[in-house]
Amino acid sequence: MRKERIRRRKLIHGLELALLILLLLIIITSVILHLARRPLTQAEKTSQAVAQRYAKIDKSDHFFAVNVGRPTYTIAGRNQQKQPIYAIMSNNWHAIQIVRQASGISATQASQIASHRTAATVTNLGLTLEQNKPVWLVSTRNRQGAHQYVYINFSKGKVTKVIKNL
Repeated sequence: MRKERIRRRKLIHGLELALLILLLLIIITSVILHLARRPLTQAEKTSQAVAQRYAKIDKSDHFFAVNVGRPTYTIAGRNQQKQPIYAIMSNNWHAIQIVRQASGISATQASQIASHRTAATVTNLGLTLEQNKPVWLVSTRNRQGAHQYVYINFSKGKVTKVIKNL
């Protein structure tokens, strides 16, 4: 009887220790993930403020971040005339270019063009500037796991460049 109580106590103590370790791992992972997302969250907030001030975006619908070459941030939203626009800005928020959404293809169309062209799964996309012209940069991954970047002209919807096997 005494041996059984001791064994049961050890089992309970072991379970408590395992739960404590699991709880600590969850807390540490949550903190690391929060800290890892902080720069992107801050960039989004700053981009929204810049877009509201200079592009007069009343309501932002979507945020795109592109970190290929020189980083750019894009806010999709509506201006004061309720027209859907994109505000594309540099990573230091000094240069901003405003593009009407109706003057080019949508993110969904760019995604479809890229997946059709490369026969791969789209992993990410964003609107950026290439030679001061708006382009969709679509990141894809094929069945073998190789990553590719597909640049699609915003206004014409044509693929301008494909970077394969990254």
